[in-house]
Amino acid sequence: MKIKKNNINIIIAGIGGQGVGHLSRCLWTLVVRSGHNVHGSFVKGGAQSLGSIYSTMRIFVDKNIQYENYSHQILENDLDLLIALEPYESLRYKNFFNDETKIICSTNIVKPWVGPLENCLFEDPVAVLFSCGRDVIAKDFQALAIQKHNNVKAAGLEMMIIAMENNFIPYNAKEIKEIYWSSLKTF
Repeated sequence: MKIKKNNINIIIAGIGGQGVGHLSRCLWTLVVRSGHNVHGSFVKGGAQSLGSIYSTMRIFVDKNIQYENYSHQILENDLDLLIALEPYESLRYKNFFNDETKIICSTNIVKPWVGPLENCLFEDPVAVLFSCGRDVIAKDFQALAIQKHNNVKAAGLEMMIIAMENNFIPYNAKEIKEIYWSSLKTF
C-alpha cells in the first residue's frame, strides 16, 4: 500500500468468540514494535457470545505529526482497511468505505441472533459487499484456519497475513504470526 496520508484507518469486525480482540492486540503490538503510533478502541456490542464486536485502529506512520492530538474515531468515508470475520458484520461499516478502501472478508456466515427479524436478512451478504464496488478479498477463512492451524480462531491471523502480503498495511506477515502464536493464553 502506498501511504498517501499520515495515517492508516483500520476496522476489525466480527462476532463474539471469533478472536477480534486478540487479533487487534496483536496488530497493536506489531505497530508499536515497528515504531509507529496507534490510537484505537475496542467495542463489545453484545454482552454475550455472538454479539457484534469491533475494534478501530488509526496507525500513524509519519513521526513528524502530533498524533496525540488526533481522535481514535474513524470518520465516514475514511476507512482504509476492513477485516471482517463475519460478512453480515462487514456491512455495518459501509458508510466508512471510500474509493480506496480494501476489504478482507470471511464468507463464513454466523447467523446473528435476531429472532423474528431473521427473515429480513440478506440472502448473500458477500454479494452485497461485492456490489459496493470496492476491492474485496473474500473466502472461508475459518475453514482455511482449521486446515492450516487446526484452530478456527486463526482465521483473523490468515486475514491479517493477506493484508500484509497485499501491502494493504506496511508490516511483516512473519512478525504478526510470531506475535499471534506467542500471545495466546495457555489454559
